[in-house]
Amino acid sequence: MPTAFVQYSLGFRALKHLNLSCCSKIANDSLRQIGMHCKYLQLILLYGCHRITDKGIEYIVKGCPYLQHISLECLRMHRSKLTDLSLLDIADHCQHLQYLNIRGAVQFSKEYISKVVNSCHKLTKLRCTMEVKGDIFQYLFLPREPCKAELEGQLSWSLKYHPHYGNPVKQCHLMFEFKPNTQSRR
Repeated sequence: MPTAFVQYSLGFRALKHLNLSCCSKIANDSLRQIGMHCKYLQLILLYGCHRITDKGIEYIVKGCPYLQHISLECLRMHRSKLTDLSLLDIADHCQHLQYLNIRGAVQFSKEYISKVVNSCHKLTKLRCTMEVKGDIFQYLFLPREPCKAELEGQLSWSLKYHPHYGNPVKQCHLMFEFKPNTQSRR
């Protein structure tokens, strides 16, 4: 990470919004510094930051307890290095999360997406890309049902071979809206 960025970020301890979208040099060490020094961060946009891994997300969510808005959307030309471990950290540490964008990151499993939905009680919007087999709503998010769900764009066929089903898999971009869950957190 550029030294100037670290020195610059140290002066912004009360920073609430940070847009690092398409900053191709941003990696885990940058997020570690942000997590250490920007404790009041509420919004972080990491669209297209393809060098970030699960460790970087762990630094952010553990270091910034007031996060309400996270965008981890991927660019199509770069594969995300994030896995379900990132969603597990978000579910465990983001009590104030209201918006999560993981669109384009198709390697996240439905089980861990559901864990985020059911653990982050203030979550009202989720943008995601999901592999679809049959009815898209038959297996999502129980016991917390979305009050509204919209397809974003058109369904597209993936040409990848799915190891369990043996055929091409449909993918779709979805926007789910939820009523805030008023149940107390564990």
